Amino acid sequence: MQTYTANEAKTRFGEFLDRVQREPVRVMRHDRVVGVMVSAEDYEAMRAFMPTVCGRRYARARRMPRLPV
Repeated sequence: MQTYTANEAKTRFGEFLDRVQREPVRVMRHDRVVGVMVSAEDYEAMRAFMPTVCGRRYARARRMPRLPV
């Protein structure tokens, strides 16, 4: 995964958009990751996948016994 600083992402935005068509791009500010940009196709695939995964985890968590407080 390619990494850009926030300033590089701003000044080289066109290149940034081209890059995300091939792979996700990490954006850093002050030595920490502040975002990741992905292609629209990857984003839609993640949106379709997440409710399935999250829904299964939620259902499993609901079946687990509660711990005494």
